[in-house]
Amino acid sequence: MTVEVTERVELEEPQFQAAELIVSAVLRGARYAEVPVAHHRRSAGSSKKGGSLRYGFSFARVVLRTWRRERRRRRR
Repeated sequence: MTVEVTERVELEEPQFQAAELIVSAVLRGARYAEVPVAHHRRSAGSSKKGGSLRYGFSFARVVLRTWRRERRRRRR
């Protein structure tokens, strides 16, 4: 992602900023592509991410709010 893309996007959500950034950038015309990555198991500790239905709903709420906000912005 280029600096120019991040300068055009306004982040409003207190959590899940990466999802908000991606959704906003794509809806504002930024090009995107899927890139395969390799995942490795943690050598210690555990993730604070995911693991509950509440986390999934919170993530989905941010994505939907961002999508709705960007659609409203484009209509003006």
